Order: sequence, then structure tokens, then C-alpha cells
Amino acid sequence: MKTLVFIHGWASSPEVWYKQKEYFKKYNILLPELDLDNLKDNADKIYSLCKGKGNLAIIAWSMGWLVTLKLMEYFPLDIKALVSICGTPKFISEDYLDGGIRRQQLRALRLALKKDFTSALNRFYQQHRIPLRAENFLNKKELWIKQLDILEKEDLRKNLSLIECPTLFITGQDDMLSPISLQNYMSNYVKNSVIRVVEFSAHAPFIDNSKEINNFIKGTVLA
Repeated sequence: MKTLVFIHGWASSPEVWYKQKEYFKKYNILLPELDLDNLKDNADKIYSLCKGKGNLAIIAWSMGWLVTLKLMEYFPLDIKALVSICGTPKFISEDYLDGGIRRQQLRALRLALKKDFTSALNRFYQQHRIPLRAENFLNKKELWIKQLDILEKEDLRKNLSLIECPTLFITGQDDMLSPISLQNYMSNYVKNSVIRVVEFSAHAPFIDNSKEINNFIKGTVLA
């Protein structure tokens, strides 16, 4: 049986995949939690979870895609397909993209979170049309602030060339964090890849357009 690994993004939890968990309930589903403060430790955790399992497909959202790219350095993992949902190989985009987020913006977010975590995170969610509430994540406030270091410092663009399996890049038409230009950039480095842009969505299309996204995932990972 195929194993589907759903990796969530920054300032969220495995519960964000509830619509995918229901849709793909006939398959073996793994829902790891990114609860460590650096990229390598999170990747180690997921590697340990996946090691020895065959026929893997990884579906990763936002920062979860950085963890997935880190996993590309690990051998062997029997990964048959990859899906990036609003992912990025380097979150700070000023040195290689016209769009995306700038270092100054990310640092402003960090300062705002330290000053008033709930208000700042809810503004971030609203700006990027992510249907989550900061009040649900107050218990990990310090972790989310620390994980911003991952988003500011990690550059895994070179790891795109390590991908050999079919890969699907998905983004929302209005996503400012992972714009269409970024999907084009990544696709240029991944031979067997396809891009899908979801209309009327921003940074969380798998939640607000779950039916369309689930069909996209199905067409890639269950092909």
C-alpha cells in the first residue's frame, strides 16, 4: 500500500490536513509534526518515520517543502512522488526572484510576534488567506518565533536537482509568499514536474479549495 506523508508548514500543525486525511483514508497516512527548531532535526525526525517504508509519496506545504528538500540528501528513501503546495527552496527571495518575501519583511514579522504574538500571527494569516487562528497555537509561541530562523537562513535551491521522481508544484493564484514565478523557477530544475495554479486561492489552497487540490494530488501520487 502506498504511504502518503503530509508535512505541514510554519505556525500550524498536522491537523491542517483534515480534508486530505478524510479523502485519502484508504491509504497509509503519516502526519508528522514539525515541532523542532531547526531544519535538520525536523528532517531527521521525518526520515526516521519513513525509513524502511516503501512506495512513499510526500505532500508538503510551505515550510514543509524545505524539510522535504532536506530529505533529498538522505539515502535511501523510496520516494515515488512529491507534491509541493506553496513551497519554496529559499524563503527569502530578493536575490533570485522578483516576487516573494524580503528579509526586511520577515524580520518585521519576528518583531511583531515578539511584541504581540496573537495579533501579529492573525494578521499574517489574514493577509495570506490562511484559515487558522493564532489562539490555537499559543502553546508553541516560542517555537514559531525560533523557526523563523529556518525561513530566513535556509537555502536549498541546489537540492532541487536531487529530485528524480514525478513532482507537482501547486500554488494559489494570489499567493504572495510562493508566487507563480517561484513555481516556474523550481520546475526548471526538476525534470519530471508539473505546475498547477489554483484560482481564487492564496497560501492555503489545500484548505479552501480542497476538492481541486485533492484531485491534483491523486493524479500525481496515485498515478
